[in-house]
Amino acid sequence: KMVYSASRRVKPRKEDASTLDAVVLEAVVAELDATDRAAAGALGRASDAVGAADWRAAAEHSAVAQELAWKVLHTGHWTEVAPVWRAAYAAACHCAAVACTSVD
Repeated sequence: KMVYSASRRVKPRKEDASTLDAVVLEAVVAELDATDRAAAGALGRASDAVGAADWRAAAEHSAVAQELAWKVLHTGHWTEVAPVWRAAYAAACHCAAVACTSVD
């Protein structure tokens, strides 16, 4: 619920797309940190790398975050997986997409 409430408080404008991304990513990382520090760390590093325009690091860290989230998402019944893992996987995919489409 934290992720969704953070995204509702922000009124996005086209020029502020990266700010919105940062707010949502921070909320996902904070919520994920209570569940899995390794996944939160990988996603946080991916987000930081995107913010610094370090596309190679962003791609590497987002791949780690994607793999960690994917493993949790595909273990057991889907109803038993916490929603934060869906948000984490989506955020990692977002970071990977930004990194892949921003390479010089």
